[in-house]
Amino acid sequence: MSKVCQTQIPKQAACFPGSGQVILSNGSKKSLSDIQYGDRVLVGDGTFEEVLDFIHANRDQESQYLRIETQKSMEPLLISANHLIFLFKNKNDEAIFAGNLHVGDHLKRILDNGQTIADEIVDIQLTTSIGYYAPLTPSGTIVVNGIVASNYAVVSNHRLAHQTMSVYRLWIRIFGPILLGEKHEQENIHWLLQGMENLAHFPIVEKLADNTFFDGTTHLSTLK
Repeated sequence: MSKVCQTQIPKQAACFPGSGQVILSNGSKKSLSDIQYGDRVLVGDGTFEEVLDFIHANRDQESQYLRIETQKSMEPLLISANHLIFLFKNKNDEAIFAGNLHVGDHLKRILDNGQTIADEIVDIQLTTSIGYYAPLTPSGTIVVNGIVASNYAVVSNHRLAHQTMSVYRLWIRIFGPILLGEKHEQENIHWLLQGMENLAHFPIVEKLADNTFFDGTTHLSTLK
């Protein structure tokens, strides 16, 4: 069972806390707060890609997250409600806001042996954690605590967000990463991304792009 909770819509996506674990190409695990330029991490198709940069990051700010437990989870996934995450839909994976998840939904999990499985959600709670990190990879996906998630938040259309972010990825190729190799401290997203997000709020653009924005609604478990 679940209850609907109306949370305050954050001014920006917190995405993941610094404690979130990614898997490196050598098989070891690393916290998002410790990611360095050149690290290759596991992404949604089971391959490894270089983390290009962080869209935004902050080591010290306390942020609100959803705490999602699944049948196969060793550690729960902490993710902001307005971040996109993939449901397991056979070959046609669907990205939705984490706040729209329900107990009983199946997420896409990649096991240590590389196998991709459907992992059922058994509990969803609100919690807080220190720090927030929004990693960016070439594919627009990343595996955090074993679960496949998007790099993107705020907008509902993952494919649109990924196509739009090609502009930013080109910026990185020309000018280099903004945060990686620095102190992982940029509370606000890059001005280029902020401009694209502002454009997406125009009703005609929102309609043509088949896109919506997170409304603050989450579905929490009633078990606790």
